[in-house]
Amino acid sequence: MTRQHSCSAFALTLLAGLAVVAPSDVAAQGRGRGGGDETPPALSYRQGVMSSLQAQTGGLRAIVGGDVPYTSHVSLKANTIRDLAMMLSDVFPAGSEGGRAQPEVWSDSADFAEKLAALQSSANHLAEVASGGDLAAVGEALGEVNQTCRGCHTTYRARAN
Repeated sequence: MTRQHSCSAFALTLLAGLAVVAPSDVAAQGRGRGGGDETPPALSYRQGVMSSLQAQTGGLRAIVGGDVPYTSHVSLKANTIRDLAMMLSDVFPAGSEGGRAQPEVWSDSADFAEKLAALQSSANHLAEVASGGDLAAVGEALGEVNQTCRGCHTTYRARAN
């Protein structure tokens, strides 16, 4: 069998395997609609955005700290952090209470919005600094983002059980 045929056979096998796995993934994603996991879709979505934000800041921290060598990812991660921070304006609508969000998110919405604006501002600053390529400056800007996260979590996020 030639190398081209071998690659084609591998690709077909991979696609067939994905076709078998995909239906179970789709079923698992539908659990928010009565399939066993009763997490409302809006809450699940918000949790995904927050988890993504945590993962991106952690990844950027690892790059800035020299734990991983992916310095070409700095600007990409900083832009993703900025984009995720901007999404947060939409993911706390009335009626989406639950998870680790404290009721004060909704009852003291003006202060919450102020803290969210501070996060978004620091995330914008991070993205701007990251485009310059100075890792020390990126580390400082990331520290500002982390402080705004903590400032909000202190008041508006319940501790993990």
